[in-house]
Amino acid sequence: MKTSLLILAALTSAALAQQPQAVPVRRINLQNQSPQLSEAFADNYLVTLSVTENEKALTEVVIATARPEFKADSFDPTLVFSGSLAPLEDGTVLVSYQLAAEIAVPVTTQQSLPASGEPGAVKTTSIQYKTQSAQSQVRLKLGEPLNVLRTGQRTYRLTVSKLPAGGAKAH
Repeated sequence: MKTSLLILAALTSAALAQQPQAVPVRRINLQNQSPQLSEAFADNYLVTLSVTENEKALTEVVIATARPEFKADSFDPTLVFSGSLAPLEDGTVLVSYQLAAEIAVPVTTQQSLPASGEPGAVKTTSIQYKTQSAQSQVRLKLGEPLNVLRTGQRTYRLTVSKLPAGGAKAH
């Protein structure tokens, strides 16, 4: 009996010593999390990027901000949109922006059949992703949209609006 208890105690000690190490927590490093109050605008602005293809809406990214920098990452479709705002004395806003989107492009390949005696070919279609991107600076009148990029049938339209005091609903 003593031998059994000693073996059980030894096995328990060995098992406890082999406990898996805790998995380290990955921290996401988001820059500029604590902007200085001096960077904040007196008003809130709504930055809207609308994407259409063949005049049909694909997506819309809307960011409310009270500071010069803004950034949004979207996954359906994959879109990264960032930039900065500089309200001007004449009531317009100077917008510096960068945008990048991944576009699915179907690719059809044709392979001849091996010498099996039968004429013909096999067609296969796969999807490749291409990146469209733009970086520029535009001056906008508040509330008036501007097409900032057009590629093929896809159009990217940017609008900046000032939100009323007290906060209004975004679109």
